[in-house]
Amino acid sequence: MHSTVTPTHCPYCALQCGMNLTPAPDGTVAVTERADFPVNRGALCGKGRTAPAVLSRAVRLTSPLVRSGDGMLVPASWEEALDRVAD
Repeated sequence: MHSTVTPTHCPYCALQCGMNLTPAPDGTVAVTERADFPVNRGALCGKGRTAPAVLSRAVRLTSPLVRSGDGMLVPASWEEALDRVAD
C-alpha cells in the first residue's frame, strides 16, 4: 500500500495549525508537523499530535447513549434519545 501524505489543518482550536496526515497499512493515521506552515512553524500541541485518534471506529459512537436509572450510559434507539432531549 502506498502512503500518501495529506497536508491539512488541526481541527481543535482557532489557530488551525498545519499538519500532515499519512495513512498506515494497519488503518491508523500518522500525524507530522508542517514546518512550512506560518502559524505553528512545525510545532503541534498535544491535542494536535493525537488528533488522528478520533478517526478510529473503536472510539466513535455508533448509536445514542442515555443514562440508565443507576447513572450508567447504555445504548438507546434514536427515538428514545431524541424524546429525552425534547423532554
